[in-house]
Amino acid sequence: MGPGPLAWKAGKLAVTLAGALVVTLALTGCAFAPAAPSVTAASFLAEARAEGLTLADPLALDAQILAEARDAVPQVGTPALRFHALHSFLRDRGYLSLEYARGRSLTAEEAHRERRGDCMAVALLFTALARHVGLDTYFVHVTEVRNYYERTGWFFVSSHVAVGHGVGPSAAVVDLTREISDWRLAVYETIDDGAALALHFNNLAVDAMTAGRNAEAERLFRFLLARQPGVVELYNNLGVLLNRRGRHAEALAVLQGGLARFPAYEPLYTNALRAARGLDRDELVAFYERKGEEVSNGDPFFLFARALSLYERRRYALAARQFARASEAKPDSPVILAWLARSYLSAGQRREGLQAFDRARRMAPGEHILKELVEKYPELGAPAP
Repeated sequence: MGPGPLAWKAGKLAVTLAGALVVTLALTGCAFAPAAPSVTAASFLAEARAEGLTLADPLALDAQILAEARDAVPQVGTPALRFHALHSFLRDRGYLSLEYARGRSLTAEEAHRERRGDCMAVALLFTALARHVGLDTYFVHVTEVRNYYERTGWFFVSSHVAVGHGVGPSAAVVDLTREISDWRLAVYETIDDGAALALHFNNLAVDAMTAGRNAEAERLFRFLLARQPGVVELYNNLGVLLNRRGRHAEALAVLQGGLARFPAYEPLYTNALRAARGLDRDELVAFYERKGEEVSNGDPFFLFARALSLYERRRYALAARQFARASEAKPDSPVILAWLARSYLSAGQRREGLQAFDRARRMAPGEHILKELVEKYPELGAPAP
């Protein structure tokens, strides 16, 4: 079996390595610098209802925590002092170091009630409370800070979302665990409320897709993309979904639309490569391999996608080289190591294949892909030395 999709969420990028696809899903991250709330939650949700979508307001909170925040934040004083008071209120109650909620993208109210959530959920919680007590805030997307991890056959690449306030020398970003008053403009990007809402609901669509609710996910992705075409994750993740459903021509059209606007966004090349491969368009496969290599900067998921393309063309030795590069970029991935082992064994390089398999088995002995390899190559079932 080939790998599955890569997915990017507000805060997470997911890549499935256990299906017949390689895709990259995008999740929401962080932001920095004042942006006008061009789209309100109320208007956004009203448009969704008109399209037959019932979505919860991610910024809604119950009366109890709103009252507690009012009591904790003085009504007088500079905005910076009042912001610090709100930050202390949330920190002291443990809301800036929540238990991570795997597989769920939570609203502000859910994060408050369950004391769980990722950076997007905390950004929503902080923003809702800040605006309730009269403090101006904006969302910040940290586009160059990424964390890679695997879960249930998917790769996730996380960016970061935070909350900003102030302008000029008084501007600061509040993230999950600390306040940042120094930043690099290349990392932090201010986004408006419409983009932030789209990123949150993009995460919900990714959650639906990874749970197998594909029709629900597609409706939500299409609604969001029609209203927020400046959010690159939406092109990418809709392309992932269409690839997963075998609709490669539609996927390629969506991904090409994203590449026209965002030619430096690496996951689009990974998924366009998958779509071209699904269409048996060798000239496009070669094109996206070349273009993706130019912009990937060693991204393990693009390297993985390129290696898979070579493997499926039975160019096993070349595939092994690319899987080795992907493994160097992400050395803690048993799935990449398993594919490296498969490529070596398919190329007749038994010693190298056994070494890669042993590394993967030591890292994750119960990984499903390792069991598949043992079925294909019974000699791998020998006890690890």
